[in-house]
Amino acid sequence: MSKPESRPEELEPPWAIYPSIAYGSIGWRMGTGEEYWRAWRAYAASRLADFPSALAYLQRHPRAPRTWCFFLASWLAPLASANPRGKLVFERATVDELGLLGDDVAYETFVRNAHRQGGVTAPWTWPRPAASPAEAWRYLTRELGWWARWLGAGCADRAAWLDAQPAAPAPWAALASALGGRLDEPLWAEVHGGAAQLIRWIVAHGALPPPWIGGHAPRTQVTFGDDVADDVDRWTWWVLETFDDAATWRRYLDRWPPPSSWDLALARPPFGALARTYR
Repeated sequence: MSKPESRPEELEPPWAIYPSIAYGSIGWRMGTGEEYWRAWRAYAASRLADFPSALAYLQRHPRAPRTWCFFLASWLAPLASANPRGKLVFERATVDELGLLGDDVAYETFVRNAHRQGGVTAPWTWPRPAASPAEAWRYLTRELGWWARWLGAGCADRAAWLDAQPAAPAPWAALASALGGRLDEPLWAEVHGGAAQLIRWIVAHGALPPPWIGGHAPRTQVTFGDDVADDVDRWTWWVLETFDDAATWRRYLDRWPPPSSWDLALARPPFGALARTYR
C-alpha cells in the first residue's frame, strides 16, 4: 500500500521540506530555516497536540534522518505520557521502533523535492547558486554531493539532462563539459585537484572515494578555509555533511576499507561520532 499523500493544509516536517539543513545546523537559527522552524513549531503545538495525531502525521511524511531521533523523542514523549487512551512508555528507541527514522533518507527526500518542483537541476541554476564549484563545495556541500550522486546513479540519460540545462556560467563551464564524458584520471594521485575534480568522482562512483586510496595520511586537524584547504580537507567536509547515520557510514567504509594507519583517526573527532551515534 502506498503512503498517503500529505494534506494540503499541512506543514511538512522540517527535515522533509529542507533536507539539506542537517539537524543541529545553524541553518535552523537563521534565514528561511529559522522562519520555517518557528512556523512549524507553532503548527505542531496547535494541530498535533496529542500523540495519535502526531504519530499519524509523522507516518504520512518522509522518515527523518537518525540525527533527528533526540528531537522526536523529546517532542513525542510528553504526548505519549498524556495519551488519552492510556499513558505510553516512550523512549528514544521507540522512535525507531515506530519506523519514524531511516538510513540515508535525506538524499531520497532531496530527490523527491526536486522532482516535485519539476526535476533535478544543475547547481548553477539553484535559487541560491554558488559562483563556482569551489564555493558550492564549501557552502552547499550537502546538496551538491547529492546532486552529483543523482547525476551519476539516478539520472537515466546524463547527456540529455546536461543538454537541457541552461548554459553554465564561466566558472562552471569546464566542469559541465567534463560531466558528459568518462572519468579517465587516477583517484587521489594528488590532493590539489579541487572541487570540480571531486564532483566528477562522486558522479563516477556515487560517493566520494576516500583519500587513503591514494596513500594520503590522516590529519589531526581539518582546515575549512577554501583558500588554504586541500582535497583531504574537502573530503572531510563532505563526510561531515553527508552521513546522518552509522549504517550508511559503515557501508561506505566497507566499500573502501581504510588501512590501519587511518583506524585511530576515524575513531576520533570529527569522525568518531559517525560510528557511535544515531544507530
